[in-house]
Amino acid sequence: MDRQALGIFVLLGAVVLLPIALRPRHEPTQSGPAPERSLVVITPHNAAIRFEFAEAFRRAHWTKHREHIRVDYRTPGGTSEIVRYVSGQYVGAFRHHWTLELGKPWSHAVERSFANARVSLP
Repeated sequence: MDRQALGIFVLLGAVVLLPIALRPRHEPTQSGPAPERSLVVITPHNAAIRFEFAEAFRRAHWTKHREHIRVDYRTPGGTSEIVRYVSGQYVGAFRHHWTLELGKPWSHAVERSFANARVSLP
């Protein structure tokens, strides 16, 4: 191999390895603005409606609170699917509270009763 080819390989190796060798050992601390907060919206609406709502909400939130916000859409399906999704979330949260925080046993009767307005608390 001649000297010119060897020089090219050395330069190529330096170009590839030098950035790796010089990168910081630890992630730099974030010193910029605070990260955005998120608003989760569950909706059956199409992308155009979601976009318009998100832009209007971001502007209104910035005007009132001087804070950036990200609108995070969840589209599990139509309205009936959303009702099932939200109901499931409430049942799960209540079951967690009932069994882990209150230490009471879970049953189908408890599950049926928690959203029933006719059931009175002891």
